[in-house]
Amino acid sequence: MMSGFLYAQDENTDLGSEPANETNEILDKEADADPELNLSPEPESAPEPVKRKDTGPVFSGSNLIHMPSTQPLQKSILDFRFNHRFGSTKETFQDFFGLDNGANTEIALDYGLTDNFSIGISRFTVMKTYEVKSKYTLFTQSSSFPVDISLFGAAGLETQRQVVTLGPHIKIESGNQAVDEVLNRDLNQYTLTDSDKTSYMAAVLISRKFWDRISLQISPVFVHRNFVKQNLHNDRLGLGFGGKIKIYKALTLVFETIFLSERDYTGDNYETEDRKSYGDMTNLTADEINQSYNKPSDLPYVYLRNVYFDKKVPYLYTPFSIGLGYETGGHTYSVFITNENTLARTQLLRGAEYDYFKREWTIGFNISRYYSFAKEINEDNF
Repeated sequence: MMSGFLYAQDENTDLGSEPANETNEILDKEADADPELNLSPEPESAPEPVKRKDTGPVFSGSNLIHMPSTQPLQKSILDFRFNHRFGSTKETFQDFFGLDNGANTEIALDYGLTDNFSIGISRFTVMKTYEVKSKYTLFTQSSSFPVDISLFGAAGLETQRQVVTLGPHIKIESGNQAVDEVLNRDLNQYTLTDSDKTSYMAAVLISRKFWDRISLQISPVFVHRNFVKQNLHNDRLGLGFGGKIKIYKALTLVFETIFLSERDYTGDNYETEDRKSYGDMTNLTADEINQSYNKPSDLPYVYLRNVYFDKKVPYLYTPFSIGLGYETGGHTYSVFITNENTLARTQLLRGAEYDYFKREWTIGFNISRYYSFAKEINEDNF
């Protein structure tokens, strides 16, 4: 039956002519029912989705020099970090620019639970400090958003024994010198508890990559310490600023500073430090002036001792670091000079130990090694 129909069609149509309209309609219906039979040209493919970050990662590592960077760890990525600060270089070549002196080291592990959230733990030499920390990335720089924004938090515990002098407010005289020394020492000192030695740190990390060579970060920081020395506040604010400038391929110039609302003073007792005068002298108290230096002729001496030769209470310094960084697959290295020996994040707002104007600074380096436990890695973020 089908062959006869075709022959009849062939008799009534010229060779090479188009099929009848009815036949085209049947083929169109069959093509609609079965997409594999659709012979019409395929539509143009949809455009590829916009990359998460148009300019690539702002920073190649999860840390700057002291502060963490906005760059997140991807899911299932482990960051093993070893940071080191040598001693003061003031003795120059005699102590091999501080390399012979005692050093502060950090051993840290950070792990990405998701592409935006990581947790970590660190151990530091100074005060035998332990820290737990986390970082969460809120936004990343793209054509629709101008900056990276991450939240960082840390809690630290100093496990080394610490004793604070309270007096002397209590004085025992029993007639036995050895007993008196022990009692007077114990009654006028306070040993800090673990709760006293616990500190907390929170920061908002904001960064932006300019062109292809310059990346900058600004970081408002808040720190709370459960115990502080006399005349200091438990809460403190700071503002970190740092970045990197690409010099050549994987070589960069790195720098960082932290502006502080307040810095710790050196020494254990503020009153003792505040009374220091020229040489071994101390400022005269009000009682000493009223009892022994109350004559008009004593006024010049009192002025010289309490005003002219008065020493200011010595405070720590504003941290500043600058050096070179090198980035290669799975590793980031940086070596720099700094006046900040501290590595623990919860201790950064106390101030820097060294004064550049007195030729005091130290050499430091940071090394990060990344390990992947994921099957697929986005190299732009790793």
